Amino acid sequence: MKLTTKALTRISFNVALIATSAYITIPVGPVPFSLQIFAIYSIAFLNSRKTAVLSILLYILLGLVGFPIFSNGQGGLAILTSPTIGFILGFIPLTYITSSKKHDKFPLHVFIIASISLYLLGVLGLVSYFKYIAHIPYSIPAIVKSSVIVFIPSDFVAFTLSFEVSKKLITQLNLNLNEL
Repeated sequence: MKLTTKALTRISFNVALIATSAYITIPVGPVPFSLQIFAIYSIAFLNSRKTAVLSILLYILLGLVGFPIFSNGQGGLAILTSPTIGFILGFIPLTYITSSKKHDKFPLHVFIIASISLYLLGVLGLVSYFKYIAHIPYSIPAIVKSSVIVFIPSDFVAFTLSFEVSKKLITQLNLNLNEL
C-alpha cells in the first residue's frame, strides 16, 4: 500500500486532532464524554475511507504503545483492561461505515449503523471489564443506560455538525476526497 505525502500529512493531522479532542472530557459514568466523536466523524467525512481508517488505526496504535492520547491522558497497554477499550476499538468500524460513501443529503442510516457498531463494541468492552477485570456485578440494561443511551443525543449532534461542516468545507475548498 503506497501512501502519498499528502495522505501521510492528513493522517498525522487527523491523529493529532483525535488526540487533542480526547483531552476535552466531561465525566459521565464509566465512559467520559469527549469531543473525540466529533473529530472522528469529521475525519470520516473529510477523508477517503483509506485515509480515515488508517488515521484511527494509527491513533489506537500510538495510544497502545504508550502515548497519552486517549481520554483523560491515558495511554499504554493498560488501556486494554479499561472500561473504554470497547469504545476505542469501536472507532474503527464507526469510521469505516461513516466514510463508506460521501453524501449530499443527511445520511441518518449511516449514523444508525455506525452508532450500533460503536455501542455494541463499547458495551462488550464494559461487560468484559466488569466481569473479568473489576469483578463487579453488572446488568446489561444498566450498562446500556449509562454508556449508550446517555450518549445518543450528543453523538447525533456531533454527527450532524460534522456532516454539515464537512459538506461546507468540501464545497468551499473544492476537495476531491478520492485523492486523499
